[in-house]
Amino acid sequence: MSRMRRVQNGWLAPGVLAALGALVLAGCFSPAKPKCQFQCGSAADKQCPTDYECRADRYCHKKSAPAGETCDFPPNLDASVSVDAAAPDAAAPDAAVVDAAVVDVQVIDVQVADAEPFQDADLTDAPECSTSAQCTTATEPICVSQSCDPCSSAGQCTAKNAAFKACLGSGACAECDDDMDCGAAAPRCNTTTNTCVACTGDSSCSFRAATPVCAEDGSGACIAATGTTFAGCSSYIDGTAGSRTITFDNGNTTYLPNCLRISMGQSVTWMGDFTMHPLRGAPGNPDVGVIANTDTGNSQSFTFNSTGFYGYYCNIHGSAAGTGMSGTIEVVP
Repeated sequence: MSRMRRVQNGWLAPGVLAALGALVLAGCFSPAKPKCQFQCGSAADKQCPTDYECRADRYCHKKSAPAGETCDFPPNLDASVSVDAAAPDAAAPDAAVVDAAVVDVQVIDVQVADAEPFQDADLTDAPECSTSAQCTTATEPICVSQSCDPCSSAGQCTAKNAAFKACLGSGACAECDDDMDCGAAAPRCNTTTNTCVACTGDSSCSFRAATPVCAEDGSGACIAATGTTFAGCSSYIDGTAGSRTITFDNGNTTYLPNCLRISMGQSVTWMGDFTMHPLRGAPGNPDVGVIANTDTGNSQSFTFNSTGFYGYYCNIHGSAAGTGMSGTIEVVP
């Protein structure tokens, strides 16, 4: 802040007055030494201007100045400094002495207008995500209310990536948490890596009613036993070029047809009262969850994108072993 000083109702001590008087007298009766322009000569490597000459003290003196004249400044003065008009008067009183003698000095502050207060910018956090695809941290894979959070259900994980069938306790999505999450092509869940791997024998496939046998061709897939399939289907109605609708009614416990063949990528429609006959997919189907649990309504369609045998059954009148009201969809290339 800029400051100015003024003396208000001040007084000077007698000793100070004496000092000031001495300084004034010295200025009046002591002849002032001339002020030289700058150093010169070979040592300073400078020449004097017009009407000046370089003398023995190596300063430029006016040519009209008397011989033997000496200057105010010693010869070691910086040769680059001009000292004529800008040099202080040697007879002037020392400013430090005057300051020390001043009593009752009031400091006047120059007031500066207050600046506008700093306004913080809008620091509202930007959304972390708009879709789960933007959440890349393993334990926070799901976008919820524009924030990446741990998963809370397998359905969230499947919606993000169809290959994920499990939500782990850590909040991460994974391919599997147990064998039931794996399809027939890679039927066993490695619980260390939470990935689906090949079967290692029929025991790896035995819980799969439609495909209870581990293939011996090295593929590691679970396949149907020779000559038998889920629900006892050994021959199939060809729906690859015909109807792909399975009907059922409340008066009986049979699907018509219950054994149906379709091509990969085609859809099958079940029509009937699902309240009376809740639909379930058999455990171990090639694509887990393709035949979703259906408990209400009168019509439901599912699309099959992988080849193999897909068992299904009524949760009231059939069983996961393929007995009672049950059937099989064979999907061919």
